Amino acid sequence: MKLSTRAALLSGLVLPGLGQYLNGQRVKAGVIMTAITVLVLALGGRIFSLVYQVLAAATAPGSLILIPSKQTLAEIHRRAYSENGWLLLLIVSLWLYSIGDAYWNARRKERARPPVSH
Repeated sequence: MKLSTRAALLSGLVLPGLGQYLNGQRVKAGVIMTAITVLVLALGGRIFSLVYQVLAAATAPGSLILIPSKQTLAEIHRRAYSENGWLLLLIVSLWLYSIGDAYWNARRKERARPPVSH
């Protein structure tokens, strides 16, 4: 595996879209980076809202819970996955697509280049 292919693959592992950027696919990189950012922010917002709802329902009006009970934490955990699993799956799928696409496009570019003679 050539250095450029390895760089695209490893960059895609670190940040979705970075491998495409290194391959010269700037628009595709921007679309992937933007999509991942929007999806992660949406997931964070949904989980924050869920935590707020569960904690608000578990407390008496006007009181403050500093340490939630194990049951409350279990409810947050269960609902976070059951209600947002599709969003997490979408993020992971897009990330894996980004890695594979960066790798295959780097390989294709690598094969298209004429060999360097010394």
